[in-house]
Amino acid sequence: MIRKIYKLFNFKKSKKTLRSFKKTKNQEKYMILNKILKDQRAQISAEMIILLAAIIAIVLVIVTQLQKTTTKANKTVEKSADKVFDKISKIE
Repeated sequence: MIRKIYKLFNFKKSKKTLRSFKKTKNQEKYMILNKILKDQRAQISAEMIILLAAIIAIVLVIVTQLQKTTTKANKTVEKSADKVFDKISKIE
């Protein structure tokens, strides 16, 4: 995107050319370029926020599933342990 902008305004990507571009009569083009770059940064930030929210949602679903699984496993182990202790008590 930025390469297309630089080609559109016919200047190379460097700080010196950007400064010299500011000083020329092309203030209007500079203002447009500046606005486009700021909009681009805002878009990236919005996308990052959406991505972060999606990751948090996925993590919450996984944690909930793991909690359910551990609860089931705990009950199963408890039942098995009770059976083993019952067999041990019968041996004596």
